[in-house]
Amino acid sequence: MSQGGTLAQAIASTYQKSIEQKVPDWHKLRLYIANTLPGALVTPLRTPKRKQLPNPSNEVEFRDDEKRLRVATRKNFVGRRRQLQNCLRILRTDFDKVGVLIHGMGGWGKSSIASRLWDRLPEHEKILWWRQFDESYLIKKLLLKLIKPELQEIRSFLAISDESLDVKLTYLFSQLAEREEKPFLLILDDFEWNLEPREGQYILKAEVAPILSALVQAIQETGTNNRIIITCRYDFNSDLLEFFYKQGLKPLRDAELTKKLSRLKHFSSNKISGKWLKRALNLADGNPRLLEFLDELLGYANAKTKLTELEQSPELWTDKIIWDDLYQLIDKSLQTILSYCLVYEIPVPMVALEAVCYKLPNYQEELQKGIKLGLIEVSPEPDESKRVYRVSRILPHIILNIRLPEAPQVYSLSQKAHDKLHQLWGNNNNQSEQKWREIFRLKFANKENPERFRQGFSQMLAVQHNKEADKIFKSELRKVVNDLVENRLHTQLESYLKQKQWKEADEETAWIFYQVMVKENYRGWDDTLENLPCETLKEINRLWLQNSNGNFGISIQMEIYRSQGGTSEYDDDIWKNFSLRVGWIEGYKKVINNKGKYQYASMPALIYTRRFDKGWFRNMGWGRIKHLFSRAETCVT
Repeated sequence: MSQGGTLAQAIASTYQKSIEQKVPDWHKLRLYIANTLPGALVTPLRTPKRKQLPNPSNEVEFRDDEKRLRVATRKNFVGRRRQLQNCLRILRTDFDKVGVLIHGMGGWGKSSIASRLWDRLPEHEKILWWRQFDESYLIKKLLLKLIKPELQEIRSFLAISDESLDVKLTYLFSQLAEREEKPFLLILDDFEWNLEPREGQYILKAEVAPILSALVQAIQETGTNNRIIITCRYDFNSDLLEFFYKQGLKPLRDAELTKKLSRLKHFSSNKISGKWLKRALNLADGNPRLLEFLDELLGYANAKTKLTELEQSPELWTDKIIWDDLYQLIDKSLQTILSYCLVYEIPVPMVALEAVCYKLPNYQEELQKGIKLGLIEVSPEPDESKRVYRVSRILPHIILNIRLPEAPQVYSLSQKAHDKLHQLWGNNNNQSEQKWREIFRLKFANKENPERFRQGFSQMLAVQHNKEADKIFKSELRKVVNDLVENRLHTQLESYLKQKQWKEADEETAWIFYQVMVKENYRGWDDTLENLPCETLKEINRLWLQNSNGNFGISIQMEIYRSQGGTSEYDDDIWKNFSLRVGWIEGYKKVINNKGKYQYASMPALIYTRRFDKGWFRNMGWGRIKHLFSRAETCVT
């Protein structure tokens, strides 16, 4: 389709390829079309007079009549699908709630989400309220919506009645429901203007609390489909929020961020060097408002000077995302909590945040405070137990005391963080490269632990079916190659062999190979086996032979393979006979779990494979055997 083919051609070619590749469920691919079948969706390249893509746009629209509430247009709205789905589900189907509270740091797109909900709820009559909330203006806005002549009686009651607000609203909602008129959707945007700080949190202003209470009470009592959307920088303290679904937010990440940047002229222009783009992205930390602000700045002739100035003087831009009165709520205790949680670079479960803070006073209350104040990002899962959290990286730019602790304190903090994540994610069910990267990054960060790299290797071996763990372990190990011990590479191997600890010696042999691969910057395992330094290979082979009375060793395995007629060409019968001779055919667990009685020539083994299951010989890397035996012929014989 991207090359200009029609939709019908695309489906037909997909069927054909699926059948060729023997995909069993090819017939389950089905497309449902309403009305007309679309043709080609794009014009092929090199078509005469082909229309070019428009330049990136950051167009906005205004929802209020005064044109003060600026939101992204539907075309330029990026991501937030899960958050929209959560809010729509509540607004349409959950009648125990009267609405949703969308909360998070300034610039995260709360108003734009509310605007999209506006579009998705055509069955409601919309009333938008921006900032300050008062009763008389609420009545005025309601009256403006009651313009039908048959609603004159309701208008008169609202306008002249001396009844309390809750009575008026109850009458209004019940009467509209009886007449089958559209229910109201009240959007209270930038609601933080109706809050005040008190005792470390935000609460409703005295004059606002009874208005919101009357709205909630009227909707609850009438059981009508009137709904409220509140957007606010803070999750404030009020019993009324029991009737609202709280939708926390996070900045743009991954695909959402990529899509946003593609719509920003200078971020997507390829005219800015990677170094400066990275600095701008680090400063914005995925905040859409800051990204737009910085995109404009990147277009200046003196963009580099301006960016440096913003990095050094955050007061020039913090008003876009944080109010001054928030600083007084971020006391020393909360600053320490947030600093400790900076040890995590990715969003993690709440128990992981608690694991690095549990020795601090009132740590659970402080973490909740950080979430309520919009300082900790929240993932969109409806089930709170499945949500993950991350401290905003904008905070260290604007509050000097929020910093990752220095060494040596940060080492123990990294160890605690690693231990908890490994407990949560260190298993074969974890197929996320991002999660494995965080596990190994934290493991390697504890420089007080000289065994951290070897321990990380054991953790990787423990999930040998997990290709993501293996890939990321090597990647993270390459980043810290200068911290690997240069000498005494074989000391631990010799110790294990002298004590007849064959399994441990086998793991240690594989670990030596890993270290050589990283230190010599070999591309992968085959490259390592082909180019392993002769001194290393000779020493490993000598130690195995010497400490096993000649029963184990690479040279012994090579001799058996050659005696079976093995060459550099693969032969299934020779390979199977060889695997039987060295005891690999039953699987690695059979090899190591036979009460210490290892079959002749069965060790070392891990250097050839990463699979431990039954039928192991079929997963043994014949290619690895070929590469290593070829090298051994040069170095050992």
